[in-house]
Amino acid sequence: LRRHPATAASPEFESSLRTLVESLAALRRITDDVDRPESRLWLEMLVDLLLPEPVRPGEPASLPSLPEKPKVGSCNMAKKLYLEIAHADVNRKARINVIVDDGGNPLLLEKLHWGDSHSCISVAPVMMNRVRLPPGSLFAADYDDALPVSDGFRPCRKLKGHIIPASACRGFRFLRLTTLAVPPAIRARTFGTQFARQADGGFIGYDTTELSALAAIAQAQV
Repeated sequence: LRRHPATAASPEFESSLRTLVESLAALRRITDDVDRPESRLWLEMLVDLLLPEPVRPGEPASLPSLPEKPKVGSCNMAKKLYLEIAHADVNRKARINVIVDDGGNPLLLEKLHWGDSHSCISVAPVMMNRVRLPPGSLFAADYDDALPVSDGFRPCRKLKGHIIPASACRGFRFLRLTTLAVPPAIRARTFGTQFARQADGGFIGYDTTELSALAAIAQAQV
């Protein structure tokens, strides 16, 4: 208003601007008014989407976004396989990669040759397009499968797979949140039908497995 006194002189403009500022401030505080953690999780993502903030020190690693979705599915079968990884029940033909940040910290577990290849689940908070995404988020990864073994690209310590820097990837596509994004106690309430289908399908540990189990597996590889 100080920069545009002529415009500021308009009562209609000033009233509209004040209303907008108040609405945005209320949206920023909206997570303070909810008790359920799953509601807070969804609202935090919504606020980030509508009101992105500048880059700040100490933020989660930012993943480059792919403009189009690769041919990687987001059905319940992906969650079934990640639960099996958490319980050390890995298909012999499978390869499990760990995608890491610039400091070598695990960000994603990626599976190859088992279900859809290049499906990933986050084991740490990450950011995409200024939106914070929690551990337990499902992604598709895109990179050159013929990447050479070089600095930062090395075999995993225990699993059949490699450590891959996120910076070596062309990008990622956020697919959805998995049931592992929330604690077991609130999974049925949060995911409803998806949780019920996991029960009906006999998914191993669907109601007890913590995301920390996958995070520990990823950390053991680096």
